[in-house]
Amino acid sequence: DVLLMRYSGQSDIAVGTPIAGRNRAGVEELIGCFVNTLVMRTDLSGDPGFDVLLARVRATCLGAYAHQDLPFEMLVQQVALERTLDRNPLFQVSFALQNTPHHELAIGTAPARLEPVHTDTSKFDLALSMSEHDEGIDARLEYSADLFERATIERMAGHLRNLVDGIVADPKAKVSALPLMSAQETRRILVEWNDTARDYPAHATLHQLFEEQAARTPAATAVVFEHQPCLDYGTLNRRANQLAHRLRRLGVGPDVMVGLCMQRNPEMIVAMLAILKAGGAYVPIDVDYPAERIAYMLADSAAPVTITRKALAPRLAGAGSRLLCIDDEPSLGDEAQGNPDRLAKAHHLAYVIYTSGSTGRPKGVMIPHRAVARLVCNTDYVRIGPADCVSQASNASFDAATFEIWGALLNGARLAIVPTDTLLSASALKRQIARDGIVTMWVTAALFDEHVAAAPDTFAGLRNLLFGGEAANPEAVVRVLRSAPPARLVNGYGPTETTTFATCYEVPGSVADGETPAAIPIGRPIANTTCYVLDERMQPVPIGVTGSLWIGGPGLARGYL
Repeated sequence: DVLLMRYSGQSDIAVGTPIAGRNRAGVEELIGCFVNTLVMRTDLSGDPGFDVLLARVRATCLGAYAHQDLPFEMLVQQVALERTLDRNPLFQVSFALQNTPHHELAIGTAPARLEPVHTDTSKFDLALSMSEHDEGIDARLEYSADLFERATIERMAGHLRNLVDGIVADPKAKVSALPLMSAQETRRILVEWNDTARDYPAHATLHQLFEEQAARTPAATAVVFEHQPCLDYGTLNRRANQLAHRLRRLGVGPDVMVGLCMQRNPEMIVAMLAILKAGGAYVPIDVDYPAERIAYMLADSAAPVTITRKALAPRLAGAGSRLLCIDDEPSLGDEAQGNPDRLAKAHHLAYVIYTSGSTGRPKGVMIPHRAVARLVCNTDYVRIGPADCVSQASNASFDAATFEIWGALLNGARLAIVPTDTLLSASALKRQIARDGIVTMWVTAALFDEHVAAAPDTFAGLRNLLFGGEAANPEAVVRVLRSAPPARLVNGYGPTETTTFATCYEVPGSVADGETPAAIPIGRPIANTTCYVLDERMQPVPIGVTGSLWIGGPGLARGYL
């Protein structure tokens, strides 16, 4: 019961157990099968000590024994459960203790012995049988091979032994505190699998890293728009500096939020970088958001300034934030072109992205510079260098844009802006990938599925295709791997609060061999990230056991506004 509770997280456990049915003297010597099945329902609620649980189980057993003459089949009929062919009614796990006295067997004068009969068929999902003998107790686990792998059952047997050892050591221990994993397994899960530390510029701001890159390669192309290089690193730096100086005079400094409501174009990249250089944090606002949501975001973030374009100004009127129309400020060209003094530090905010608000009001997630540096600098799930081109296909209000923009600009690569119409057309997207030389791209799992269904070779020209945002579709993954896959296909997972990615899984080509898998994993924690699967009492769970995912490391948001 304790093992099943710890594996399932449930506190109401039903286990079937056979009973001999020879509780009357008149049937003790009869030949035949009188076995009946009892269902033992155990209440493990309240996290009892094992000694308390033992008393509960004893009372349950005595109550069941008092009614052992009720045939199991009649019980099932009376309960009137909806029956299914793939599972046993009332219980799916059984336990049997073979404690009949041991006698020497003989047929006449010939000695005989019992031989186990292996039917290679599991009667239940899981069946544990134990037999007593002079040296101790033997245990045997029978399992459904459709549900469990051999390695899973071997781990389960080890956990059962660990539980027994813990109970013997402290019979009064809370069932939640009894040891399930060995010290070696605990170390593997907590330490070895989370040994992800790598050097990265933890004390640098994003604009500082960009300025260093611009100083190294000022003439290198930074932004590609409409298939043409439109900004080199030196020009992007100078234009961002000019806007940053203006923002400074408007009161922007460390942890001051600045609204950013623009279409995806080179000016948006200039504005983002300028806000950081001024010391502030950008708050991306989708131009298609309803006026009420825009007003809420600007009021909630207390943004004193919002950068936009003249054509979008009417949508922002009355929101209580000063509008700076980047295409209607000719005097910006008179601002100084040098790098502003650096006021912000790595712990200050780089941006605030609002959640969808599907469970209530949208919440602003505060991401510091350090978290973004951890995402894109000297990481392990992707390599981006000066010779590469990264697509910019995500809406700025979606945190995948963080990976795209800063992954390119902090590593000296080109950032190719992909128009929405192009992104939604498999053929047009394939052409832009080839024409702009895009090698690294991120798309939503939904768009990945759609393009793979229509044209499996859409992403064939890529070196790195990352996808995510929702559970991966194994059929789509197998389809692209069997046709014209990118060099690397990576399933990325991470909530906004962990700065785009927390885990990644590079899908091996072997996934396309044989049957389509039931699911695509989300992988392991990326560099400088820790991931722990814990139960409701904040204890680590073994491999294969359901729990809640807890993510840590410098990629975490500061919190919510």
